[in-house]
Amino acid sequence: MSTGRPQKPRWLVYLLRCSDGSLYTGITNDLPKRLKAHAAGKASRYTRSRLPVTLAYSESQKSKSAALKREAAIKRLRRAEKDRLVAKGVTRRMRERRRRFQAKVQEMRPKGRLRTRSASTTQNLPPKPMSDSAAMRSLTRWRNTSGEDAVIRNSTTPNHAGRPQ
Repeated sequence: MSTGRPQKPRWLVYLLRCSDGSLYTGITNDLPKRLKAHAAGKASRYTRSRLPVTLAYSESQKSKSAALKREAAIKRLRRAEKDRLVAKGVTRRMRERRRRFQAKVQEMRPKGRLRTRSASTTQNLPPKPMSDSAAMRSLTRWRNTSGEDAVIRNSTTPNHAGRPQ
């Protein structure tokens, strides 16, 4: 519901990745419009010669003053620190997408309680014992030189001549 007063512009600090791999930092209150201007080569001399550019990172600020201060702080960072900032932003966006996806899945689930085993109950269980027939299937037989049957421990264990030592 609108209150009748115009909304304050939301200021953003953004980082663009240029075609040569460099990062450009700027601020704006209309990111889509600013990105179009960068793509057209009209926004800055730096990005004009390094087209195409892609948005690598953005963060919202309370005011233009705060955005300018944050932009200056980002410009003072070393390249590795800027790369970590970009990676952190990507991680944050991925977490947000995952959270939204899980919320949608939760909405689609039936309302009744499902019976499932929790991870804590299945982690410390001992392995199921093998039945006799399954154990026998895992064993192989061979006939030794005297004609007697002998059992090799397991068909998957290597032995030198196909015979136990």
